[in-house]
This record gives sequence, structure tokens and C-alpha cells, in this order.
Amino acid sequence: GGLGLMAGASHRVVTENSRIAMPELTIGLYPDVGGSYFLHKMPEHVGLFLGLTAASINCDDAMYVALADHYLKADKYDTLIEQLCSIKWGKTASLNHEKLTSLLTELDNVSGRMPKGNVKAHLATIQKLGELTDLRDKVNYILNLETDDTWLTRAQKALKHGCPLSCALVERQLASSKGKSLGECFQMELGMSVRCGEVGEFQEGIRALLIDKDGAPNWQFKTLEQIPDELVESFFVQRWDHDSHPLKQLTQG
Repeated sequence: GGLGLMAGASHRVVTENSRIAMPELTIGLYPDVGGSYFLHKMPEHVGLFLGLTAASINCDDAMYVALADHYLKADKYDTLIEQLCSIKWGKTASLNHEKLTSLLTELDNVSGRMPKGNVKAHLATIQKLGELTDLRDKVNYILNLETDDTWLTRAQKALKHGCPLSCALVERQLASSKGKSLGECFQMELGMSVRCGEVGEFQEGIRALLIDKDGAPNWQFKTLEQIPDELVESFFVQRWDHDSHPLKQLTQG
């Protein structure tokens, strides 16, 4: 949930050492904690690509896909803390935000150039996903890219060994969340997460990665073709009405 917490913050700071990813397909999950909302803020089709491949992004990428606001060279961390402690904070949130923005902008301006990212460099390749309508075609397109680029080949490897059900979920998740508020996305994701706990792929992913650590999950559904449409649909069935939803306060006026 770290990325989800960061995505919702008012001032999101990255350094040259930052590494961000949405690796949920490796454990049979989906990009949760607001992924339904912030993946739509990225350039077209980038959110789907990152969700399908667990591709790692750096500080430059994070700024480009609207997941970060400021770049700070790591060796300026102590300076940041010192200046945060010396600022005279008030009781007005908006003014405090302005003070923090001003400080981060000053440090941003003296932090030099960021290391180059990968998303913008490969944007044309990623956006060709938009020419395809079927998820299987999109997955095959990524897997069959002829490339010796390290970033893309790692993405291909993660997709090849990831959970097919997770691939189906992230595509449907993005289709179902378009235009939803952040609160509505959290409400939808709660239902998806509960269903993940019932179906079994999530448990198998955790077993392989964190318990037995054999790195060899035995997915129930080996391919997208094996996944029943009604199973994917079941992740998006309303479990609660508005008044009984555990997160109903997120969309109350």
C-alpha cells in the first residue's frame, strides 16, 4: 500500500534512488489502495501497461506519470529535515502547504537533473496497446515485443510469470473505474479485495513469494483463456448497498 499512500499525499517527493512499482500481478492481486483512481491520471495506456507488467519506474517516470511533485537529491535529505523543523508552522492547512511547497521547490531547483526514466522513452510502444481491443492481444503484443531493452525485457518476464487473473482484473478495474471519484474507487476496491481473499490466487501468490519462497506460484488459471467471464464479473458485484457499505463515509456529501 505504500504507493497508494504516496499517491494520495499533498506533497510527493522522489529522489534519484526512488523505485516505484505495482507488482500485484506477481501475487495474484491487483493495483489496489487507489490504483483505480491514480492509474487514470497517467498518459493513456501507461496505467494498464504498468499494471500488467509490474514494471519499475524511477523519479523521472514518477514525475511524468503524475505520481510525484518534487525531485530532491538524496544528499539533501538532512537539509530538508532541518528546514522543516525551522519553519514557523501555523494552524491553517493551506498556508502550511504553501510553505512546504516553497521549501521543496527551492530544494528541487538545486538538486540538479534527474536520471532519465523509461516510460516517456517507450511511450510510443506502450500506446500501441490502444490499437488493440482484446486483452489477450494486448498481452501477446507485450510478450512478443522484439527488444533488447532491459526495462522492457523485465516487464515481459514479469508478465509471462504473473497471475493471468490479475491481468484480467486490472483491465476490468480500469474500465470500471473511469470517471469515478477517489472515494468511489476505494469502495469498489474493497469489494475486489474481499473477493481476492475468496478465490485463492492471492493466497497462492503470497505462499510462493513470502511463505515457502519458492518463486513458483501454481495458479489455478494458467492462461487468460481459462478464466470464466463470470469469475471476473464476480469481483465487481456490489456486496453492499450505499447505506451498509463499510466505506460509505467516503462518498457522503
